[in-house]
Amino acid sequence: MAPFTFARENVGDAYSKGIEVEANVIPLKGLQLDFAYSINDAEYEDFSLLRFGEAVPIGGNKLANAPKTTFFTAAEYSIQTSENVNLLFRAEYRNIGGFYTDIQNSLYQPTYHIVNTRFGLTYSNYGLFLWTRNLTNEKFLAYGSADTSFGRASRAAMPAQIGVTLSARF
Repeated sequence: MAPFTFARENVGDAYSKGIEVEANVIPLKGLQLDFAYSINDAEYEDFSLLRFGEAVPIGGNKLANAPKTTFFTAAEYSIQTSENVNLLFRAEYRNIGGFYTDIQNSLYQPTYHIVNTRFGLTYSNYGLFLWTRNLTNEKFLAYGSADTSFGRASRAAMPAQIGVTLSARF
């Protein structure tokens, strides 16, 4: 293979085991609570990358982009103020456990947390919402190289955002 020629390779065998638990609860009219938690153990089995004529063992490395744990919770409250008007308040919290973005396990994304919110109102088929994403301005990788044999490349996630959405249903 010529230098700097890229090819896709099958990474051989891998295993993944874990559990995920989800719950949606409506404790009173208009209030919905959502919960999700997962634990994951995933790694490559017997596999070696061939780079510049040299075999680089990957077996035993953690699977790329597979966090050990994830946790999500949200609360949404909807109030019907009149026959056609509904107010909505929503807050979300997400915790993504640390993970490697590459098969060599050299580019690591530590655990991070994201808070999102959404507030708005609907009138008949129309909606107006004010929202935030990444409210606490958490810094994390949105993308990292899947194969770091030829160097690392990564892209940071978007900083805190605030926006407005106007919607119509037909």
